Amino acid sequence: MAPVIRISDETYARMQKHAKPFEDTPESIIAKALAALEMMDGELPSPAQAPAAKRGETPKLPQKEFRVPLLMALMKFGGKAQAKDVRSLLGPIMAPKLTDGDYESVSTGDPRWWNAACWERSDLVKDGLMRGDSERGVWEISEGGKTLPAALHRIEHDGTDTVIGSGTLQEIAEGFWRRQSGPRPFVKVGDVTFNPILLRRVAELPLSVRSDTCLSNDGIVYIGELVQRTQDELLRTPNFGRKSVIEVNEELARLGLKMGMTVPGGPIKMVDDGAGTMVWGKRRFKDVEYVPYFERFEKLLIANGAQYREFIMVSTKTDDPFVDDFYIGVPNEAFLMLFDGFEKIGEEALPAEINTLHIADATTREFKSRFTFAKDLR
Repeated sequence: MAPVIRISDETYARMQKHAKPFEDTPESIIAKALAALEMMDGELPSPAQAPAAKRGETPKLPQKEFRVPLLMALMKFGGKAQAKDVRSLLGPIMAPKLTDGDYESVSTGDPRWWNAACWERSDLVKDGLMRGDSERGVWEISEGGKTLPAALHRIEHDGTDTVIGSGTLQEIAEGFWRRQSGPRPFVKVGDVTFNPILLRRVAELPLSVRSDTCLSNDGIVYIGELVQRTQDELLRTPNFGRKSVIEVNEELARLGLKMGMTVPGGPIKMVDDGAGTMVWGKRRFKDVEYVPYFERFEKLLIANGAQYREFIMVSTKTDDPFVDDFYIGVPNEAFLMLFDGFEKIGEEALPAEINTLHIADATTREFKSRFTFAKDLR
């Protein structure tokens, strides 16, 4: 004999609001509510996996497509995170691949793409790549998952695919998620490529200086932020005209993207913290000794114009009126090696106030977050 559960008239009325006529029963509504609670805690839904799509139904992304992105998302959090945080990051990672069918709701009320990610998490546990004994609501990669072989790649200007690092998934993921200057590299795990385009920066797009500056001033840093804007919204941006809108549309179309897209998950800016990491060097110069280095720095900036925000040269006065301390900031250590005599320093060694700005865009976040001008300017 089945157990009897007594509920109030008020609760029964609430259940009716969520029921589909001629389809749901009180038991099925309770099952949906329980499944929703389990999904919120990061557990697998109790209902059976959705049946295979019928002929003519909207296509959906195969479940296995979530495997590597799920592992990489976990590594962004150090290998362990609340399910809700994984969902916030996985959304923008997967968005360009999702179809209308992936946004349909399952019985729990969650979109199908997240349901598929939960089932893939179950398979990863079975395969020993994620832990199944973590605390409630927590997803955690296992030691086996961390030691999967992986490689870090970069596409050169001539289109060549160059391997720039290989090792365990943990090592490669740390290199990927660490703030990258210029074009972000991509990861390969076996035959699977992980290259979340919405997490790349707008500065990587070959836009005109005018368009790039307008978007930057409007606080649009990532491509994932740009695609969520509509044409009308961009046209309200100061100095951003129709020619710029056409330019942006063309570049997004080249990547298979468009404006006005829906991007599930959390803020795109969660992939980076602060103003980002640059490499810094310091050297003391007397009188005009710095000029050859200034000219070299200027040429390097012109040759790497897409990264102009991350080329900074400033100086401060010393007790000797003929001697100044020069500081240069560049996108990576390879650039710093071109400047002999400059000692590599950490950001904590940068001066809070500067006397002279030699090369930099003082309107950018990269500059404004680090420096202010001393009252005694020259």
